[in-house]
Amino acid sequence: MMKKVLGVTALACSLLLAGCGNSTDKETAAQPTKEEIIKNKIDARQAEKEREAKENAKIKISTVEEVNYAHYDNVMETNSVYYAAIIENKSKKTVDVSGISLAYLDKKGTVIGSGDSSSVWVSPSVLKPGQKAYVLNDEEINAAVEDYDKTEVTFSPEITDERAKKLPIEGVSVDSDEDTIFLNGKVTNTTDVPTDYVTIAAALYNDKGKFVGVTYGQVQDTLNPKNSMAFQTDGYNFADKIEGLVDKYEVFAYTYEYPEGVAGEGGDGEVTE
Repeated sequence: MMKKVLGVTALACSLLLAGCGNSTDKETAAQPTKEEIIKNKIDARQAEKEREAKENAKIKISTVEEVNYAHYDNVMETNSVYYAAIIENKSKKTVDVSGISLAYLDKKGTVIGSGDSSSVWVSPSVLKPGQKAYVLNDEEINAAVEDYDKTEVTFSPEITDERAKKLPIEGVSVDSDEDTIFLNGKVTNTTDVPTDYVTIAAALYNDKGKFVGVTYGQVQDTLNPKNSMAFQTDGYNFADKIEGLVDKYEVFAYTYEYPEGVAGEGGDGEVTE
C-alpha cells in the first residue's frame, strides 16, 4: 500500500516538473531577440515619421500679400529679384514655417533663380493658428531684369513644440541710402532666460496703405533678461519701383523657446505712421 502511494506521489512530481519545464520553454520562446527589438524600434520611428508627414501635409499656409521687384543689384553687381510677402498660418496647429522655397521664372516658364530656407528670411518663423509672418528674399537671377515674369512659392511647414515669444521694441527710426532701406531700434528681453537669437522683421506700406515690402534683421549676441540691445533691419531700396513713399511700417521682434504647450505672447509690436 505504501509503495502505491509513493508511486502516485512520484508520478505527480514528475508531471509537475514537466509542466514547469514546458512553461519555462514557452516563456523563453516568447522573448523577442535583440534584432527583433531593434527592428520594432525602427518600424515605430518610421510609422511616427509617416504620421507626422501626413499631419504636416494637412497644414495650410496662405500668402496674404506679396510683391516682386526685378532690379540690378549695385552692391553685388548682379540682376536680382526682391521678393517680400505677408503669410498666415491657416491651420489649427502651431507650425515652423521656415521651410520656404522660391522659384523665379522668366516669361517662358524657365527657372532663372531660386531661394530656399538658407536664404529666405521669415519672422516669426513659428506661427500659432491665425498668426502672420513677414518674408524676405533677394536673389540673383540668370537672366536680364526685363525677362523676369513671376515667383512660385512652396511652403513646407512642420508641426512643432517650439514657441515664438514676442519681445517689446522701441525707438524705431527709418533711413535709407541709394541701395538699402534701414530700420533701427532697440529690443528688450522680457523673458527670464538669456537669448542669443532674436528675429526682427518689418512690413512696409506706402502713403495709400498698400503693402510694398519687408526689411529683416537678427540679434545673435547674448541678450540677458531685462536687458536691451540695438538692432537693425534692412532690405532693398525699392523706392523707384512703387507709387508714393514708404510712409508706414509695422515691426515685431521674436525669440524662440520650448516651454511645452505654452505659447509666448509677451511684449507689443510698434505701429508708426
